[in-house]
Amino acid sequence: MMMDPSEHLLNTTVNDPLAIGSSSSTTTSTTVTSMGEIADVDVYFKRLYSKTNNPPPISVDEFLDIMARCKDSQIQREKEVFQNGVRNLFEEYKFYTQYPERELHLTAQLFGGLIERGLFQQHALVAAFRAILEGLKKSPGSNLWNFAVTALDRCKARVRDQSTFVQGLRSLPTYSDIPANIREYLEYGSKPNHPPQFDSLRTLTPTSTLPLPITASPQPQVSHSPMTPANMFPRMNSGPPINNQQQYAPGNNIGGGLGRENPAQKGPSLTQNANIRTLTSDPGYSLVRVKPPPEQINDKVAFTFNNLSFANISDKAEELKEVLGNDDQLWKWVGQYLVMKRVSIEPNFHALYAGFLNTINVNVLYDTVLSETHRNIKILLTNDKQLSNIPDRALLKNLGHWLGIITIGKNKPILATDLEIKSIVIEAYHMGSQDLLYIIPFVAKILESCSRSKIFQQPNPWLMGIMSILAEMHSTHDFKLNLKFEIEVLCRQLQLQLNDIPIHNILSNKEYFDKIEKQLSTTNRQTGGYQSQQSLNATTTTSSLLYNDPAILNYHSLPSSQQSTATSSILSIPIQPPPTLSATSPVSAGSSLPPVPKYKLSDFKPSIFQSLSSMLEINPNILLFQHHPRLKTYIHSPIEQAINESLQTVQRSLKVATSAAETIVKKDFLLNPDEQQLRTSARNMVAYLSSGLVLITARPALQDQIQLYIKTHLLTVLGVPQVSATNGTSTTGNTNANDAPTATITNGTSTDQLSSQIRDMIQQAATEIAASNIELCCCLLQRITIHRAIQLIDQRLASDIEVRQRSRLEGRQLPSAANITEFQSDRLLEPIRLRYGPLSSHQLAIYEDFVHFIPGFKPSDNEKRDLVSMDETGPSVWDRLITEIDQTIQTQHNQTFVNPLQRLLESVNVLRTNLHNQVSTNAPQAALTNVLNIIIYNLLEHYTLQSQNQDGDNLERFKNVHMSVLKLLVEIRLHMSLINKQLTKAWLDCSNDLKFNVHAVNQLIRNRLLDVRQMDGHVAQLIDSGNNPALHFAVNFLRNCVIEQPCCVDTDIAAILDSLHRISLIGKQPAEAVRDLLEIIRLNYISLSTNNNNNTNGNETNATNDTNPSSPQGKVDKLAIISLSVISNGHKYLVSTDEMETAAIANKAKHILGDWVKLTMTQTNRLSQQQAFQNVFNQMNMQGLFRSDDTIAKFLRMTIQLCVNSVYDIIRQAPPLTSSSSSSSSSSSTQQAHYTRCHQGIDSLCRFLSLLTTHTSDNNNYGARIHLINRILGILAAHCYADHEEQGDQFHPLAYQRIILNLFQESTAAVSSTLLNSTSTMEENSANEHVMYYIYLAFTNCLHLLRPQRVPGFAFAWLEIVAHRTFMSRLLLSAGRFTRQTHHMYALLLVDALRLVTPFIRSGEHAQSFQVYFKGILKTFMLLLHDFPEFLCEHYYQFCDALPLIAHQLRNIVLSAFPKHMRCPDPFLVNFKVDMLNDISIVPVIAYNFSQNIQPPKFKQNLDSYLRTRAPVTFLSELRSYLQQGADPGSHYNIRMLNALVLYVATQALSTLNNKTNGQPLMSSITHSAHMDIFQNLAVDLDTEGRYIFLNAMANHLRYPNTHTHYFSYTLLYLFAEANSEALQEQIVRVLLERLVANRPHPWGLLITFLELVRNPNLKLWSREFMSISPDVKRLLTTLTRGFPHIPNAPVSGQQQAQQQTAIVKP
Repeated sequence: MMMDPSEHLLNTTVNDPLAIGSSSSTTTSTTVTSMGEIADVDVYFKRLYSKTNNPPPISVDEFLDIMARCKDSQIQREKEVFQNGVRNLFEEYKFYTQYPERELHLTAQLFGGLIERGLFQQHALVAAFRAILEGLKKSPGSNLWNFAVTALDRCKARVRDQSTFVQGLRSLPTYSDIPANIREYLEYGSKPNHPPQFDSLRTLTPTSTLPLPITASPQPQVSHSPMTPANMFPRMNSGPPINNQQQYAPGNNIGGGLGRENPAQKGPSLTQNANIRTLTSDPGYSLVRVKPPPEQINDKVAFTFNNLSFANISDKAEELKEVLGNDDQLWKWVGQYLVMKRVSIEPNFHALYAGFLNTINVNVLYDTVLSETHRNIKILLTNDKQLSNIPDRALLKNLGHWLGIITIGKNKPILATDLEIKSIVIEAYHMGSQDLLYIIPFVAKILESCSRSKIFQQPNPWLMGIMSILAEMHSTHDFKLNLKFEIEVLCRQLQLQLNDIPIHNILSNKEYFDKIEKQLSTTNRQTGGYQSQQSLNATTTTSSLLYNDPAILNYHSLPSSQQSTATSSILSIPIQPPPTLSATSPVSAGSSLPPVPKYKLSDFKPSIFQSLSSMLEINPNILLFQHHPRLKTYIHSPIEQAINESLQTVQRSLKVATSAAETIVKKDFLLNPDEQQLRTSARNMVAYLSSGLVLITARPALQDQIQLYIKTHLLTVLGVPQVSATNGTSTTGNTNANDAPTATITNGTSTDQLSSQIRDMIQQAATEIAASNIELCCCLLQRITIHRAIQLIDQRLASDIEVRQRSRLEGRQLPSAANITEFQSDRLLEPIRLRYGPLSSHQLAIYEDFVHFIPGFKPSDNEKRDLVSMDETGPSVWDRLITEIDQTIQTQHNQTFVNPLQRLLESVNVLRTNLHNQVSTNAPQAALTNVLNIIIYNLLEHYTLQSQNQDGDNLERFKNVHMSVLKLLVEIRLHMSLINKQLTKAWLDCSNDLKFNVHAVNQLIRNRLLDVRQMDGHVAQLIDSGNNPALHFAVNFLRNCVIEQPCCVDTDIAAILDSLHRISLIGKQPAEAVRDLLEIIRLNYISLSTNNNNNTNGNETNATNDTNPSSPQGKVDKLAIISLSVISNGHKYLVSTDEMETAAIANKAKHILGDWVKLTMTQTNRLSQQQAFQNVFNQMNMQGLFRSDDTIAKFLRMTIQLCVNSVYDIIRQAPPLTSSSSSSSSSSSTQQAHYTRCHQGIDSLCRFLSLLTTHTSDNNNYGARIHLINRILGILAAHCYADHEEQGDQFHPLAYQRIILNLFQESTAAVSSTLLNSTSTMEENSANEHVMYYIYLAFTNCLHLLRPQRVPGFAFAWLEIVAHRTFMSRLLLSAGRFTRQTHHMYALLLVDALRLVTPFIRSGEHAQSFQVYFKGILKTFMLLLHDFPEFLCEHYYQFCDALPLIAHQLRNIVLSAFPKHMRCPDPFLVNFKVDMLNDISIVPVIAYNFSQNIQPPKFKQNLDSYLRTRAPVTFLSELRSYLQQGADPGSHYNIRMLNALVLYVATQALSTLNNKTNGQPLMSSITHSAHMDIFQNLAVDLDTEGRYIFLNAMANHLRYPNTHTHYFSYTLLYLFAEANSEALQEQIVRVLLERLVANRPHPWGLLITFLELVRNPNLKLWSREFMSISPDVKRLLTTLTRGFPHIPNAPVSGQQQAQQQTAIVKP
């Protein structure tokens, strides 16, 4: 049997001839250790060979670091550790033949590492070399041979300097069998040049990219123990800063500080070796170089990159973020440093650096890295590409590989403006083979990353276009073989068949080459193509002279707009210019730059030519106007004609712009429900596109048309005949402008000559006017086109906007959202998928920039755009608004609203005046703020619930006027976000009596006029500070705005919910009302969160995915919220506002219901009833009962009221039961007959209501059915509550109980049968699951409204419904995705049942009614224990939290539950060992987020901090005071908080112990920890009451075998054993015994703990003083332990033995 290497190292004492001693050395290498204190060397060998986490493994490099530290240590013990480690390696040499492969490899790495780091002294080094030589003499493949080769490979850099040893190696007969890379490396060692870079064979430490005998950096292995920079590099800050490029390189830190040169290893500098001097010597480098940071930051950055690895990449990213903060300059410097000093010369670490860049996720860093990469690539591309310049080629390949990783590898494109790869390949081909040697490997390295991309794969057109060019090159005759190989390797990596790539013969197309933009240098440029190299040498001299010009050297430092000019100047140098280039062509190209815009879009009115007359520029010095001044007035007409003519030509541009904008906007806003964002973005984009197209297509023709129209019009006005092109009359073209016609015409001057002069003046005037006003006319044409484009895009998007408005009003998502989401999930990657909801500000900024930078116009001021650039839609809009306000004021009968409306009217007039006059910049803003403030104040002051009830019509008109003002502001392009921001600010500044108007706040939030997040934080802060008005507002806000009339969701008011949850833990008013509201919200909102994982650390697990099929996963279920609103508003239909309508509906309901009851009594067949109901349904529809929700709600109320009244009448008619036996049977039968009549009427009504719900919808559209069910239950619950309050003691629950139960059975029976049908499709089953879930939710909400605490007279009937076999089984046996939710619903109802019990048990009042009720609860829980034990196992915490401490029997029933698949062992076995159970390591599921009961948040933070670090030190002393805050009634402690604290600390302790004891808490592992400190402090510091609550909280978790039971059992026994007083021990025995003396069942964990307590002699229970105080207790314990050996029983007299009674019997 092979012996473990660690055992050899511990046990061997045999000396080998190679073994030597070892002493201290003066090596100066800086090392690190992974431990704060050095252990024995045997420990490190065990950890080196460990394959598990016990003990935790270490790497070879970490072992070497420890050995280096021990060698240089001044502590004798640590020196001995080093000596023993070296000695063990040599003494183990004889056993290496028996080592397994992995252990042998690690040992060889360690052996070679000691040589590599110079840790051996001279004589030890000789012995080590001898060991390697001896191993190499063995046969290849043997263990010693493999050991020697691995060690030699590790230390080959050090061996290369030992010429004697190298000669010895060469003399070996097996030298030729040594791997070729090692032999080649050693051969280079004897030559003056440096060895090549080989790929490392070892896996623990990568080989350096430099030829120095050092360890490369970054290290891929990191220590598993915490290390400090001071311990790792004590001389870190002693080195020079890293901005000196010749001092710093990865891997240069051999023994000294950062950048310190090793005197033993002299060699060329980093710049010379890696050849980045080409980059640093570029003139542009000094221009873009960022100023280096201080030396401290220098060192920290270098330290980060030196120690970077995949294992610590996240930690290093966080450290670097802390050092650099938000300083953009520092991040830019790091980006340049990364590209220049790391990426360019370390290709092996590109993946690591890319991962580091992605982990940091700083935009400025990524932008800098990308721009620097492109800049360096351009430098290399334009550099002289000599064949001997191999370093530049390698540098270009490295940068190409890096560029591909950070762009294509991350699914990001390489922009053509930065690098056009296809063009550069074509250009290199035409430049010649010298350029191809650079470009082909460079492009191949870029395209390598396509294999890791999901986008840039075949058939991506960008990739296939480049591959087509490469394939065409590959097929070219005489193409270099090495370049062909590069292309073939690339195809193999991309999994492309070279022969299958289509070739388009682009390389042979010379015209294509002439059109592309040149990106390479002109040094080797030629016109003969790849195969003609004859002119290369002839032009080399000229090209080199040309590139010595300083202007050329500074070319790349110029802005992009000036590079073309620079190129022109270069090409126009008269030094042998190429014959194909023209010296004048660059000049003409430079003259076509577009003029700088002079006008803003807001300078033009939307009406045609309104701005032309005032803005037209006419030079008064024009010769024509000096002779004919009146002609100036004739200029406007021809210009208007020219523009109107041009409008006909821009129709195509208008159509193209509108179609493009419509397509793009519809795509981007496909899942955006905000129609305002859609409309505004579409307008912005179409304005940009239409303006740009007009500017490109119409500007040249417009100038010619203006000139022609002016000339024609002026000739007509002056009566000068126009010259035809064919009449032969010519006009002189060189007429001097100073030769003006004289006042009198001599007889010798002909008429033709005069006309010719006038035509010349007109031509001159038309040309100058057209040239000086072309920009104005073009802007006017663009403005008119924009106006028409906006009208057209509004028409095209009208239907989309209408859909969004309708969806928002109906409270649902867009109809196509679900299909689009499903389509995207199958076809699109996550980063490019659309997400439901409004676009982010970053995305909207793209559309906002459209209107900010419209082509042809000056950029508008972004801050003023909201006000100044509002589209003046004419005074009619303002007039209509002002008229509406005036009419509202005139028609107001309530004078309360007149003054607020007058203030509103005045403020609107002021805003209108400021916007039109533009008096100052701040005036419109101030006027707008005033208008918004008046709107918020008016609504908060007057829009109240009282006003709604008193004068609803006038209040509605009052609200509509204010909404009209806001609508106008939106129409004039004022952003909704600005309105929301100002209104929110005004609300926050209001006084409390105004701002806490729930009715007005609801309307503001519903219309998106108030930022609910800011309101949430503000109200929560006021609640926490003790503001009672804020607390009452929050309660009313939840009831009104979240439950009854939902206008926001729970995630919008998270802070308010947290604050109210803390209030609910106090146990005083209004805690009960707050707790009730929170439970309803959690049930209907949070129950549909996306968390569907089991709870192992106290988090809630009763949640699953969103159930709404039309909403994205994780969104709020709108149907559930609407259903909650409907069921909560049932009381609103109990009061009739229109008596006549109510009477009419009541009459119809009476006739319909009466006919239906008769029909059901005659036709008992359910199928025939269903067929007959169709006629009833049609009759109801004809009578108008379905015309509105109010009508159907009133009809339902009438039917329920008729049924309830009928039941009361029948019950009153029934004779009372008599006590005489003779009349008892007859009276009972009579009463039974009356009850039968009641049941018939109720069953008929339930059948009617069930059929009514099924006729309103189908499985594909079940929303209406769920809505109607909630409406019925809401009215029923409200009617029951009102009836209970009105009837008092005469209240009878029969009707309500049977309606609820029958309706539940009717509603779920049909759906359940469909689910059980095997022929149902998956879609039908999914829809039925949704229907069942919403039905269960509706009935749960209804029963929660009628809970026993709220309606005590309905308690017995309520409990019968909850415990009914149908109701219980449907909710607890429901399978599918909603199992957790339905269990949570039933748990909530059971908690409601227990809350009625608690005050009775606590007060000791056990009336007969209470006893009957409590007996029913016991039976219910016993039924759950028998049939649904898993349900009790998951929800036991909620039930124990709701029970009083003295409810021992009911608590035992709950805690005795265990999963059905589990078999609990007999706890009474003598040699029973809990630790050996398999089930004891199971983590129980707790379906309740108990950690939220630990309040306030500061206490929770201190608790977590103490569990981690035992700080703050005052935590334990303050613990008791926190637990006494918000004490429960009848107690001095907050019991719910104490229960949560105990379980939370235990779960945290278990998570900590998992790593130490594999999840099995042992006595030795739970002691002396922060968790046990808290428990011991609570046991000692609390008084008797608090200690009793604390011990009961721990005993609540003694259940079936699991980790919680195991932990708390040990903890209780440990507290008993370590107790410093018998008072604590006595209370522990009391808590356990109280639960045991109750009737069975008893929890398994309770029995195990108690038996261990009485059996274990070490606990000395029998010798305690309190055991002799009560003989009954002692007798009980004696009886329990009798018959078990090794248990010391107390002496008992014979009389006592006769009186003993067995208190606990074996289960």
